Amino acid sequence: MPPPITEVVERFSSRLLAGTSAVDANFVRNKAPRRRSYRFTPFLFIADIAITAIVYFCIVSIRDGALTLDHFAPLTLLLMIAAQLFTTATIGAYSMHSDVMSARYLCEHLISSLAAFLTAVTIIYFFWSEPFSTSRTSVFATMTVTSALTLGLRRFAKSRSINQTHKRVLLVIGDNTSRDSFVRWMKIVKSDYIVYFINSRSGLVDSINERNINMLGATIEQAISRLDRDLEAIVIAGSPDKLSVRFQNHLVSINFSMAPVYTLESFYAREWQTVPLSTLSAPWALNEGFNLSRSETYARIKRLYDLALAVAALLVLSPLFAIIAAIIKLDSKGTVIFKQERIGLQEKPFTLFKFRTMREGSENGALYTSKNDPRITAVGAFLRKTRLDEIPQFFNVLRGDMSLIGPRAEWSKLVRDYERLIPYYHMRHLVKPGITGWAQVNYSYGANMEDTQVKLRYDLYYVRYFSFMLDLNIMVKTIYVMLFGKGR
Repeated sequence: MPPPITEVVERFSSRLLAGTSAVDANFVRNKAPRRRSYRFTPFLFIADIAITAIVYFCIVSIRDGALTLDHFAPLTLLLMIAAQLFTTATIGAYSMHSDVMSARYLCEHLISSLAAFLTAVTIIYFFWSEPFSTSRTSVFATMTVTSALTLGLRRFAKSRSINQTHKRVLLVIGDNTSRDSFVRWMKIVKSDYIVYFINSRSGLVDSINERNINMLGATIEQAISRLDRDLEAIVIAGSPDKLSVRFQNHLVSINFSMAPVYTLESFYAREWQTVPLSTLSAPWALNEGFNLSRSETYARIKRLYDLALAVAALLVLSPLFAIIAAIIKLDSKGTVIFKQERIGLQEKPFTLFKFRTMREGSENGALYTSKNDPRITAVGAFLRKTRLDEIPQFFNVLRGDMSLIGPRAEWSKLVRDYERLIPYYHMRHLVKPGITGWAQVNYSYGANMEDTQVKLRYDLYYVRYFSFMLDLNIMVKTIYVMLFGKGR
């Protein structure tokens, strides 16, 4: 009979503690586990199922005027639940890190709920072999009320979490260079973490961004004790290989017993959905996690839905295409379609098509456009804001130059400078460029070299975590950007 799991963990921890001092070992064994509870996701998952079922039950009962449930259809309920869970998951609604209190999340939640309704109705009334007894009104009412209740539940859970946690604290281990880089990125993403830095050589707190002199010179164990429940995680900001073997073993034992310990890349991916440029190296793209982006099967599937959606979009938008073309002609002199050489998959150049938004010959001026750039026409400003200038790129998708989703296809003239000045910039060309992408929906238009490096972090996250669910997430966020004119 195998030993209990607790015994296995205890043996493993004991081996890990062999590299630490006796005092450290006693501290780790006697310290109560400090890991935060990660029951947030299953709680929301089960709650969404329960809410959908209860709402459907109530609406059918009201429609029947009694609890006879003559029009109750279990298969309809299962389909609505599946559609609701799937579309909600695409916007990251089951992650405790989603900003459910923001207006952006509200819009994305409503968009995903509408997508769930359309999916359910399409399958129920157009593709099922037998007619369902539930009316369209019941389905619509169920999913509308469910959307409101699930959104309210998330906001309530988040507010409770905020009230119970007064601070979000990180212990960051590294040298001065990695510390400064971490601080700069926190300012870019407007992070609300309070950070205490531990010198990777001494293992002591040597700088903090909060006035608390009692923490200076504290060991990692003392810092964990004093921060108590406010401590969110420990992050190794520099290369773990630069830490002593004893310190590495010590961090592993802390990770298993007291607080989660992350490498810089894993923390950035979990918290900010980016890749820190300081962790990049030549073999970075050889990691195991890139298997999907190398998969020929997945590439074929993505190509099929690229073609299907591009054809559908061009058919639906063809009247709008003609209207926009006419307005551009009336607004300013020049061609309707702007063509420019861009860099695509494996750094192969291609000609990109867009509606012209600037005055003829403007590409000979400044390389970047600025806010209120005088070269942009009145119609062009609107087209850029709503992303309607991107419509002709559906032809690039049909030709195979681009995908619907991927890193932005950059001008060849800019790419030459970026590859010379930004290490590993070429890695964003490991996948096809897209009409929209992870960087476009998370960061504003890049107007300088620093912005380009920020967007590269998002692009490389997409390359690293390339997946169907991530594509769906980007689609929903793109709809939000188009409807509300966010960014440039």
